[in-house]
Amino acid sequence: MIRKKLLIQPIQRACVIPLVFVSLMSYSQLVQAQLSNSDFSRFVEKPTRNLTPQPPSIPANGKNSKPLRHVQQEWLAAQPSGSSLQERGFPDAAKNQLPNSIQNTVKNSHFQSFEQPKLPKNGAPTGRRRAGAGRNPECPSSLTHLTALVPGDGGKSFLASTVAEYPTFWFYVPELPETARSAEFVLNVQDSQDVQNVYRTPLTLSGKPGIISITPPPQRQYSLKADQRYHWYFHIYCGDPEKTSDNFYVDGFVQRQVLTEALDSQLKTAKPKEYIAYSANNIWYDALTNLGQLHRTNPQNATLNKDWVDLLNAIGLQDFAKEPIVQDYNLEK
Repeated sequence: MIRKKLLIQPIQRACVIPLVFVSLMSYSQLVQAQLSNSDFSRFVEKPTRNLTPQPPSIPANGKNSKPLRHVQQEWLAAQPSGSSLQERGFPDAAKNQLPNSIQNTVKNSHFQSFEQPKLPKNGAPTGRRRAGAGRNPECPSSLTHLTALVPGDGGKSFLASTVAEYPTFWFYVPELPETARSAEFVLNVQDSQDVQNVYRTPLTLSGKPGIISITPPPQRQYSLKADQRYHWYFHIYCGDPEKTSDNFYVDGFVQRQVLTEALDSQLKTAKPKEYIAYSANNIWYDALTNLGQLHRTNPQNATLNKDWVDLLNAIGLQDFAKEPIVQDYNLEK
């Protein structure tokens, strides 16, 4: 009997090791299967020295894998609300180099932040962003609040860009009495030392306080030539403009740039929110126009409302972000 036990014990020990190995392999396979069916496993990546948040990599094609756009949307939703691309781990240079799939997701997600437009180089012309006090004491004091919605510093306006042949110009107009509702918009071009008038038109204002836009008629003689600087003025007269020269005015400069293939591609990707691409490329007039038109036709859209506030805040004119858009002077002649 003792001899039989001595023979059986080595056999039992020999069987235990394979059984333990088989059990470990089964447990490992079970854990891997659970992880593969877990959403969390899609976001687990190998440790890296780069601590900057990275977008999720493309998951392998399997029966349990999700479409790439769903993974990207989940990753974007996990990021802090309202943060910029740079804050989310993308350097500034990557703003215009995102893959189309990511750009499409960006287009449908609200985390846009706007930056102060680049200031012009020394020597660039400047104008008047806010109207100064008039000489006639009978002019309403409210006219001092007349403001051009353009980049600037305090009351000074800076040169800004457009790619449009017929850009739109935006202004805040205060409440006006009937005696101060005659206005005039003027567009000049300076060729060498000569100043030539391109467009001039009288306007009758409603008197309601709010934001207005003015677009010259789409006729060849009024179109802006590429790489040419133009000087515009917006006047509001006290009394009859035929009888008095008393007026409050703002003025500024615009320069048309050539639409590049790269920008055109970005605009198509961002559509209908082209203002995102315009702003990223420092094209102020067109960014404001596109967003302003969307904001006016969709006044209850929270995303557009926030972007409108953020865009004006970027140039220090956030005080006018809550003002209504009261008139669009889309001139036809």
